[in-house]
Amino acid sequence: MPGGRVPRGVWPVKFATGTAIDRKAYDLTAQAGREQSIRTRAGQFLAVRIDIEGWLEQGGGHLTARAPYRATVWVSPELRRPIRFEAKSRTTTFGGISSFMIDETAELIAISRD
Repeated sequence: MPGGRVPRGVWPVKFATGTAIDRKAYDLTAQAGREQSIRTRAGQFLAVRIDIEGWLEQGGGHLTARAPYRATVWVSPELRRPIRFEAKSRTTTFGGISSFMIDETAELIAISRD
């Protein structure tokens, strides 16, 4: 979060990681919503929900797979950090080497004030 600010509105998110067959390219759009209450294992927080949708392309050359990608991240303005992240993406074919499935959640579980 640049400058510790919570994003507002709609913006494109495009980036790539890895090389050759390990390459992943994301072509996404993020949209920030209103602040809402969310509970994690670390407690109850007010957070801005950001919905992210678009496409994930994985692989390279003739072994490329492409699938819709959806994620949601809740960002706490108070903590100036994400407190929950959920992502899902899945190719429609499973027999090929280039197929993939993503179903992950990450959540803030504790706060330490050093």
